Amino acid sequence: MVWDPFTADDETYVSIDGELQPAATAAVSVFDRGFLYGDGVFDSMPVVDGDVLLLDRHVDRLYRSAAGIQLTLPQTKSTLKAEMLRAAARSNLEHGALRVMVSRGEGPPGIVNADLASDPTVVVVPIPKDAEEVAYGRDAPETGRARIVSTRAIDPDSIDAKIKSNNYLVNALAERELAGTDADYGIMLDHDGFVAEEFVSNVFVRDESGTIRTPPPTHALNGITRQLVLSVGAEEGYDVAEERLTPAELFAAEDVFLTASARGIVSVNAVNGRQIGDGSPSEAVLELARATLARARTEEATPIEG
Repeated sequence: MVWDPFTADDETYVSIDGELQPAATAAVSVFDRGFLYGDGVFDSMPVVDGDVLLLDRHVDRLYRSAAGIQLTLPQTKSTLKAEMLRAAARSNLEHGALRVMVSRGEGPPGIVNADLASDPTVVVVPIPKDAEEVAYGRDAPETGRARIVSTRAIDPDSIDAKIKSNNYLVNALAERELAGTDADYGIMLDHDGFVAEEFVSNVFVRDESGTIRTPPPTHALNGITRQLVLSVGAEEGYDVAEERLTPAELFAAEDVFLTASARGIVSVNAVNGRQIGDGSPSEAVLELARATLARARTEEATPIEG
């Protein structure tokens, strides 16, 4: 099936270097280094009821990621945020996501030609969805099955996990391992065999002591929702800890759950076919999910208009 998200009569508009273009016909050069080499960074944030959630956190991370690959964005954070909101408003975005991508720019093919690239390319894409499709708008987390995949997370000696780069090939390979299985999520290990991340989410457990634990962000992106869960969890009185996790600790956990801006909080009821806890999210995880999502929707929401 061919994905065709934006039709000719769609009202979605994409911003490319500050110019709004109909999404159905918007394009960047085939010589853009983001296309040629994945030479760039991106970030994406949820939109619920006409509000962009966690906007400042995501934009701050985008600029940190850009600095991590020695890329200087051509505009200030405030200017970029204004352009993001303009694209969302022009697109009448009520529910979905707002994605911003930055590449090193257009230049001649050849990895050694980075210094010949034009100014960075900055693209903002509003992604409309039905309200029920947006995880941050749900009252309860979805539940699914996970499996540990063989694709390993990139070692931080190669690429710093704090950089949210356009090169997601490892994550894509991990996702492909789920084809033909009954699993919804793929958990990646690091090269020492410890839990790193799910291919687009951070991994948490609630162990038998009630402590909520997640791997340190050495082999995984320090997700925005991950950070929010850690801070909200501590404020709500839970014991929270950043500690390395073994696969055995996943199997023995009372809860396993995932966090990501695209998914909110997801409860995992089985890993490699082995049931986690009693097979449903505990009241502790449900309470933590409600508190986390409520915080984002009330205290870290930026209206698209007004």
